[in-house]
Amino acid sequence: VMAPPSVPGAEFVGSETCAQCHEQINRDFATATHARLKAQGPNAVNVGCESCHGPGSIHNQSGGARGTIVNAWRARKRQHI
Repeated sequence: VMAPPSVPGAEFVGSETCAQCHEQINRDFATATHARLKAQGPNAVNVGCESCHGPGSIHNQSGGARGTIVNAWRARKRQHI
């Protein structure tokens, strides 16, 4: 079991909050590449956006400001530059 990434000063707000701005991602999640990364089974029942992206309160309160949420794709691209 892995802990969600840390975002200093942020608190968990739940996937419903994420869906307010990211409607299409939320709607299409079940058939997206994102969904294939999600663990299966009873331990994954409450897995949501913040399980991979870290707590989203600061991201939400800032209106989605860069650097306020973990974006694994961008972090990975930076490592390969």
